[in-house]
Amino acid sequence: MFSNPDRELAIRNLRTLANQLEIEIMEVPEFLEEYADIFLSLAYYKNCLDELIPKTGRFMEILREVESKLHMRRDPILMNVCGFLREILNDVTASLTGRFESFDRHSKDMWENLNGESFRRVRGLIESHHTTVGGVLCGLSLKMIAWENEIGWECTRPVQCAEFITSQMRSGLNRIKEIEDSAPTVSPT
Repeated sequence: MFSNPDRELAIRNLRTLANQLEIEIMEVPEFLEEYADIFLSLAYYKNCLDELIPKTGRFMEILREVESKLHMRRDPILMNVCGFLREILNDVTASLTGRFESFDRHSKDMWENLNGESFRRVRGLIESHHTTVGGVLCGLSLKMIAWENEIGWECTRPVQCAEFITSQMRSGLNRIKEIEDSAPTVSPT
C-alpha cells in the first residue's frame, strides 16, 4: 500500500487508510506503531503458549504414568494432587487457547471492516488481557521449567516424580487458575 513508487498513489493509499481509521494522515505512523506494539506482544504471548502446550501435554502424560503405578495408586493424596493438576492445567490451557482464538477472530473482523472504532475495540480487548495472559503464561512456564530442571521429561524415578508433584507442582497452581479466572470476558464477534 505504501511502497508503490507512484507518489500520488502512495499518498492516496495513506489518505484511504487515515479515512478508514478516522484519523489524520499524519497520525498513520503512530497508528502503525501502536498496531505493531499490540500485535507483536500478542504474537509473543501466542508463541509462549505454543511452546507450553507440548510441555503441559507431556507433563499430563507423566501424571498418568505416575498414577498407573500400583504402589502410587495406593496414595490418596498423590491421586488427588494428580487429578487437581490435570484439571487445572486442562482448564487453564483451554481457556488461554480459546482467548487467543477469539483475539484472532476479532483481529480478522477488524481488518475486514477497518475503521477507527474497530481498531480501538480490538486494541482495548487485547490490552485488557495483557496482565492475565502474561501472568498465567509466566506461572505455567516457571512450573514447566522447574519440572524440566529438577525431574526431566522421562520420569525414570516415579517416587521422585511423585514427591515433586505433591511438593512443588501443586504449589501455586491455584494462583495461576485465579489469574486466568480473573480475565475479562471475551465477547464473541
